[in-house]
Amino acid sequence: MRLLLIKSFSFAATALFQFQCEAGDDLLKDKIVRAILNHNEPAIVKVGISGVTSLEFPYRIEAIDGYGFSQTPGSGDAFQISYTSGTNYFSVRALKTGATGNLTVVLDQKVYSFFFAESNDPSFVNIYGPGRDSESAISGEQMASEKVKVASPSQLAGLLDKVKNYAAFKSSSPQLLDGLQMAEPGKRISLGNEIESTICRVLKEDSLNSVGFEVEINNQSSNDFLYDPRGIQLRVKNQVYDAALEDATGIVKAQTKATIFFVVNENRVGPAKRFVAG
Repeated sequence: MRLLLIKSFSFAATALFQFQCEAGDDLLKDKIVRAILNHNEPAIVKVGISGVTSLEFPYRIEAIDGYGFSQTPGSGDAFQISYTSGTNYFSVRALKTGATGNLTVVLDQKVYSFFFAESNDPSFVNIYGPGRDSESAISGEQMASEKVKVASPSQLAGLLDKVKNYAAFKSSSPQLLDGLQMAEPGKRISLGNEIESTICRVLKEDSLNSVGFEVEINNQSSNDFLYDPRGIQLRVKNQVYDAALEDATGIVKAQTKATIFFVVNENRVGPAKRFVAG
C-alpha cells in the first residue's frame, strides 16, 4: 500500500507555517507584530508572564539600558530579559501582573525607546524594520541576502534537539526555549490498515523559518510499517517542503508504537515523494 506522507502531516504544517490559520485564528493573528523604528515615540510592547516576547532589529544591538530589567531578576525587578551580546534580538518576560517599564536600545548609533506592559494578550515576536531615515543605510544587496537566508545545518540540528528533549529543557534549562512557539495538537490521522499517526508536539522558530515535529506512529496491524525517513515531506496549500533533518528509523514493527522527529525549513522545497506501508 502506498500513501502520501505529506497527506499524513498536512495538518501540522498548516498549524505552524500558517500558525494563525488554526482554530485559534482570532487569538493568534496579531501575535507577530511588524513595525518601523521611530525616534519620535516609544514603541509599545505587550508581554506575558507565562511566555516570552522576542524583539528583532535590522541592526546589531550596541547597548541596552532599563530599570527593572534583569537576566537574573531579583525581588525588585519587573521583567526578565534574555540577551546575548553582539546579536540583533532579545526576549522579555513579565514577572508581575500589571508590570510596566521602559527600555532604551541603541541601534546603529541611534537611541530608541520601548515601553513594556504586562498583558494577558502578549505578542510573540515584534519585528522592527529600519526607520525611513535609515533605509538608505541598508543596501539592496544586504536586503536580498537576508531575504534568502537559509538556516545552517547546526542551527537545524539545534532545533531538532529541542524537539527531542523539550520536556527536559523546559524543566532544567527553559532559557534554551526562548523565542519558540509551541503547540501540542494531539491530532490523530489514520494511515489505513490499523495504523495512525499522532502529532504530539510542534515547535516553530521564526528566526530560522523552521518548524520541528514530534510524531508518534501507532501500528496495530499485523504487518511492519515501512517508510523512507529521507522522504518525509509536508504540504502547505500548493507548496511541498522536504524534511531538512530527521531522526526516524524507517520502520514501525507490527503491534508497536514509534516516535519520529524531523525539522522542516521554509526555504527547502521539493517534489512530492511517497513511502511504502508494508
